[in-house]
Amino acid sequence: MAHNRRYDPFEVEKAFKKMPTYNNDKIDVTDLNVFFACMSYTCTDEQRVAYNKYLRDYHNRKLPLDLAVACLAVIDDPKEMMRHNVTALDQNKDGHIDESEFKSIVQMMLIHDPAYPKVDYAKFFKEADTNQDGHINIEEAVEWIGRNTKN
Repeated sequence: MAHNRRYDPFEVEKAFKKMPTYNNDKIDVTDLNVFFACMSYTCTDEQRVAYNKYLRDYHNRKLPLDLAVACLAVIDDPKEMMRHNVTALDQNKDGHIDESEFKSIVQMMLIHDPAYPKVDYAKFFKEADTNQDGHINIEEAVEWIGRNTKN
C-alpha cells in the first residue's frame, strides 16, 4: 500500500483543470495516470487497474472533481475517505445502500485492500442495520466497513 499525504483542495482542483479531458468538473479515466503524476500520488499497478475499472463501472469512465477533492483531502483518514466513497456510490442519492451499491462498495474496498473479506449482501444487511429500520444508511455502512476492515 502506498502512502500519500493529504492534498489541499485548491491543489487538487488546479491539477484537475489542467487535464486534457477536463469538462464539467470531471476528467476521463484516460487522464488518471497523468493526474496522479501531477499530484505525486502513488499507488500500485493493481490499484491503478482497479481505479480504472471502478470509474468505468460506477462513474461512466469519469472522475468527478468533488470526489477527488474530498478523498484526497482525507487520504490518511480511512473512515472519512470511506464516508466520501460510500456517499458517492449511493447512486440514487436516497441516503441508503442497496445491494447493487453494496457490490460497488466492495469493489472499491478491494482496490485498497485485496484481502478485504468477501461478504454477501444478506450478511452485510443483517449486521449493518443497527437501528433495525429495514435500510442501511451511509453512517451504518461506514461503521460496518470500519468494523470489518483490518487496520
